Amino acid sequence: MLEDVQVATVGHPEYITSSGQRWVDRHAEFRDGVWVCKETGATIQCKSIGRSIWTYPEACAGSGEVRPIAHVWCPECGTEPDVAYGTPVNESDLVKIL
Repeated sequence: MLEDVQVATVGHPEYITSSGQRWVDRHAEFRDGVWVCKETGATIQCKSIGRSIWTYPEACAGSGEVRPIAHVWCPECGTEPDVAYGTPVNESDLVKIL
């Protein structure tokens, strides 16, 4: 998984979104101790963004808890995620980083 990806901001995330994990599965590989892009060979970047956790998505509600969530990208073929601090995410959409 992503335990060795460079974290660009304070706080080591314990979760990634399921769409982020699918992106890693398709576009990244672990090579020589780092995650790199399969196409460009660039080091995959990661930043930790505090996201409000919705435990009841049908009601758009949660406890108010904010967790650091990993957001990943390739600096050569992608763009840095533009997710604001506090942007909600459904708890069911999170995957634990092992």
